[in-house]
Amino acid sequence: MKRRLMVTAGFAILLSGSGWAEMTPEVHGMAQLELLKFRKAIAQGSSYLFYEIGWAHEKGRGVKVDETEALRWYRRGAEVGESRSQYRLGWFNNFGLASLPRDAKQAATWYQLAAEQGHPMAQYALSLLLAGGQGVTQDDAAAYRWVARAAAQNHPEAQARQGFLLANGRGVAQDLEAARQSYRLAAEQGLDDAQYALALFYLRGQGVPRDVATALPWLQRAAEQAHPDAALTLGRLYLHGQDVERDYALAAQWLDRAAQLSNAEAQYWLALLLYEGLGVEKDAARAAQWMTKAAAQDQLDAMLELAERYGSGSGLQKNLARSLEWYERVAERGHLDTQNLLAYRYQVGDGMPRDSVRAAYWYEKAARQGDAWAQYQLGVAYLDADGLPQNALRAMQHLHAAAVQGVDVAQWLYGQLLADAAENQTELREAVVWLQRARTGCGLCARKNRCGVRE
Repeated sequence: MKRRLMVTAGFAILLSGSGWAEMTPEVHGMAQLELLKFRKAIAQGSSYLFYEIGWAHEKGRGVKVDETEALRWYRRGAEVGESRSQYRLGWFNNFGLASLPRDAKQAATWYQLAAEQGHPMAQYALSLLLAGGQGVTQDDAAAYRWVARAAAQNHPEAQARQGFLLANGRGVAQDLEAARQSYRLAAEQGLDDAQYALALFYLRGQGVPRDVATALPWLQRAAEQAHPDAALTLGRLYLHGQDVERDYALAAQWLDRAAQLSNAEAQYWLALLLYEGLGVEKDAARAAQWMTKAAAQDQLDAMLELAERYGSGSGLQKNLARSLEWYERVAERGHLDTQNLLAYRYQVGDGMPRDSVRAAYWYEKAARQGDAWAQYQLGVAYLDADGLPQNALRAMQHLHAAAVQGVDVAQWLYGQLLADAAENQTELREAVVWLQRARTGCGLCARKNRCGVRE
């Protein structure tokens, strides 16, 4: 207490001309009594005061917030070996200021000096730099050693990190039981990430029997601290009745909490409950709002749901243009079935003007993912100059790729083209082989859901 009084009363007078005017009335009253003691302590090398002064400037305790001034005092403390000042100086170098560019190498230097003196937060921070190879050579084993030292001092984030490393065998042999115990230590201190991770051990049966009853309280404790994934997991457990009694009302409650925390998957599931009136009052307008929020975060199911609902007018005013827009956004993100669906709809003019160029564009996207039916369609497009320039060589390449994957119409067409171009018996025999393969096929579709319709 005596040390704190000296700091709060004296530093503003000694260090800044404007500091006295900024001090609170309580500090004014104590300043003259403490000033001599403060100066004496500085003169005697009381290094902890450098940290206290820096902290006050950083947090605005008795003076205006001034990070540059805080940095100056932390540096003075760090240079005389004060571990807290070394840690804060490392932190400033790690994250940077307007007047101090980020410098991970310098941060690691200061963190290590503080860590070697037993500063747990510095040990934890140094471990993260070592794990990521930031400012230091990447070293998982050293990262684990430092985080273990911090965890041994009951640092909750370090305990959780130690649990992660043990669970994944990074820098240390994998040990699920030790990982679970580390997570538990952090969870019991109230760390929401650790509470969620501990719950997952029991939900997944990692190193312990699957035990949803034990997982639920940890999920709830994390969710009540605004942990979005914990709230989502609770919502889904109650929604699907996974080892708990199905309860749509509880599902909606937890999904709403996660949705409010911007969890896109929770927003999607909550929207479905609102559309159906399960556990909540049916409300298509609110459902559309949540579905749109989820889709705006690229939640694929939500994007597809909007595309289908705008197309059908179910729960939303029918709008084919918006439907197409959402389908295109899904397809651009690499969704194979939607790429094939769009290609087919442009190809035949299903709900839109026929556009062979756009059809070929989407078939090409799907073909790049190795889709056999798209390969066949591209082959035909190159052969017939339908949406693509005529190119017999490219046509044969795509038809062959589809034929090899078992598309019978591709086998038949490829065989026919080989037969037409055959110049000798060897080439003709190859053509016959493909035609015979096609005869064992089942008609026009050797690919399930060739038109991209979702199951």
